[in-house]
This record gives sequence, C-alpha cells and structure tokens, in this order.
Amino acid sequence: MTHLFTILAVDDDNVLLNSLRRILKLEPVSLLTTTSPEQALALIQNQAVHLLLLDLRMPGMSGIEVLQRVKRLQPGLPVLMLTGQGTIQDAVKAVKMGATDFLEKPCPPATLVQRIRAFYPPQADTPSEPAKAPPSFPELIGDSAPMRRLKQLIGRIAHSEASVLLHGETGTGKELVARAIHRLSPRNSGVFVPVDCATISEKILESELFGHRRGAFTGAESHRQGLFVEANGGTLFLDEIGEFQLELQAKLLRVLQERQVRPVGSNQSIPINIRIVAATNKDLLQASHAGGFREDLYYRLCAIELEIPPLRHRCEDIPALAQHFIRKHASNNDYFLSLEAVGILKQYDWPGNVRELENTLIRALALCQQQQITPDDLPAKITLQKNGSHTSSIADMEKIALSEALAQTDGNRREAAKKLGISEATLYRKLKKSGLSKKQQLT
Repeated sequence: MTHLFTILAVDDDNVLLNSLRRILKLEPVSLLTTTSPEQALALIQNQAVHLLLLDLRMPGMSGIEVLQRVKRLQPGLPVLMLTGQGTIQDAVKAVKMGATDFLEKPCPPATLVQRIRAFYPPQADTPSEPAKAPPSFPELIGDSAPMRRLKQLIGRIAHSEASVLLHGETGTGKELVARAIHRLSPRNSGVFVPVDCATISEKILESELFGHRRGAFTGAESHRQGLFVEANGGTLFLDEIGEFQLELQAKLLRVLQERQVRPVGSNQSIPINIRIVAATNKDLLQASHAGGFREDLYYRLCAIELEIPPLRHRCEDIPALAQHFIRKHASNNDYFLSLEAVGILKQYDWPGNVRELENTLIRALALCQQQQITPDDLPAKITLQKNGSHTSSIADMEKIALSEALAQTDGNRREAAKKLGISEATLYRKLKKSGLSKKQQLT
C-alpha cells in the first residue's frame, strides 16, 4: 500500500508515541514521531506533512510556540492539539491561534482514530481520486470579505468534533451558520436539532433537553426521550445559550464531559454521540466573571468560536440578500428593487440585521403598486435615516449605489449592471446623470 497521508506526532512522552504507532498501524497513513519540537519544525520544512499531532505541554519549546512557527511555515497545515486535563483554556487559545481542534489525554484509541480519520479522505491511498470541490454555501447569501472569511472558517472546522460557539447580534443568521456546519460535517447523515433556549421556560427546557420518566413531575404522564437523545449521531444547536440558568448549566457541563444524559426522574444515564453548536448574542466570558455563566462551561462550548458579522459590516451583500428575499416572498419573479431603493438600503445601519431586512422586503412587496420597489415602499425610519447632519437625498443614495457596484466589479460596467439588477443602457444613463467622474467610477 502506498501511503499518501503523512502524520507527524510531536510529544515528549515516548509511551504515547509508541501507542500511536500501534493504534495507526492498520490505517492508510505514514506516521512520523519525534520528542523534539526543533526536529518537528525541520521535518515540516523538508517533507510533506498532512496532519500535525502536537502536545500542548513540552519542556523547552511549548506546543503554543511550535504552533506559531508552524503557522508561519505551513499556514494550511491542520494541527490537532493533544492536551492533558486542566489545560482546556490553553487548548482554546491554541484553536484561536490556528489549531484545527484539540483532544484531551488520555483518549480512547477508537476516539483518536475517529478524530484523525476526519482529516483524510476514505481512500487517501488512491492517487487517481479527483480533488474535492470547495464547499458551497447555498444557505449563506453574500460574497463580501467578512462572509468569505466566515465561509472559509466554516469549511475548515466543519469536519471537527469540537463544540462550536457562534457569537453575533440578533438576526445575523446564527442558525443558518449552524446548519451549514452540520451539512458539511461527517454527521450530515444524522439529524440537526435546533433549540431556542430563550423561548422555553427553565422547567420545560430541562425536560425538553434531558427527557423525563413518567411520573417525574406533575403532568409527566409518559416517558420522553429528550432532544439530546433525539440528536444522537447528529448535531444539537442550542440557540441563545446565555439564557441557561446556572442549575441547567451544571447539567449541560456534565453531559459534555461524560457524553451521557440522565432523564429527569431516572437513575440511569443514556450514552449519546452528538456535536454541540451553541449561539449567543451575549459576552459569555464577561457573564462568567459576573457570576451569571459558568466559566468551565464557557471554555467547553467555545473550543471553536465564530463571530457572525452584522449586516452593517457587509452592506455590499444587501442587493443579493434583497433579491433573495424578493424571490422567496414575491408572488412571481418579476419584482425588483429600484436603484434608489438599493442605495437607501445600503445606507441604513440595520440594528435588526438580516432578519430586519427580510421583514422590510416583505412589507415593501405588500405595499408596492408596481413590480418595482421604490423608496416610497420602504419604512420612514429607513428612508429618513440621517447621514451626518443632513438627510441623504435619493440622488445621493443612487450615486453611492452606482459607485459601490463599480468598485466591487473593478469598473466592469456589464457586471455592475448585473449586480444592480438593471440593464447596461440604464447604467450608462444613470452614470451620466450622476455626475460621477471616470476616476470616481473606478474607485
């Protein structure tokens, strides 16, 4: 068998390295091992390595220092950090610095092999196998720089088994991101179970999540398996996790540590195999310092943390999002936004984010007299938003929309017209009317 996938394991514990050799003996990989961080860095420079297993605590040069150097030498090399008990915070720091995931020692051999397999294709020793196409994101509309960065991160972390914490303002689309992570993960054949923790009372939430046995409390007339068990083999999405009360936080922490759940009123625990993706619009670390959120639970949840950009930070995505919502809610496909309306939408700060944009478009579709949505169909709070000390005029909004569309297409007028949803002839006419110089049209 020709080994195409090379793993480099760096650990000062020779017993662990020997154990790795036994565990991976039947895997289609080539395993290199060393106790020397310096030798590991030399190996990475001189031969192809596809996965680095890196101990977090080593004498001389720490795993964090090695990680920093590796990311300069081979930025795209996946790094799986190996950490002993009590160093979760350091492992989280490593993930934020570029490590792909972390694994606590001691780890059952089957778990270690499963985690490593996620990094290479099932037929890694077949050179004729075509390269995989980059992942697509039909659920995430937009091609702005913040969205491209977010999609890149999702593609990198989706294969991992580590818990993910999504942080973002209300209405930014955190559940859509969670669904994308699940769809691109090895768990995509399992179920995706969303839970809105903010809309369920504490007593009911405990029963919903953990399940209960008949007679456990008044009204419990039958057994209920709970959402942890329902999500077995898949992904459980806990939205607004910051609303968890402290008692429930302790139970959730125990589930994450033990990978088993005990229904309310039962003396027996049920093993579960799930991935947790949680979301919040709060600063949970700050809340933990104030005593409102368990710090140990926070570090368990944020093994990988993703920031979802607010709409005001990706306003160039608004035309594409608007057209998406128009197609979704319009009675036919002939409705479109006027250029003036696009300019106004891009100048508004959107405190309610994408959700507010969708509601605005639903309202506009109900009010518009023709198939073109104009500024008259938009709420006054949007059309009257002040720009500095003066209210922006319709002409100003149109000029902004024209200039930004041309900037985003590097001055390609055909592409700019397509981006704005107008003909090239209309674009030329509006450019002439706007008074934009040729230099302004290209910047």
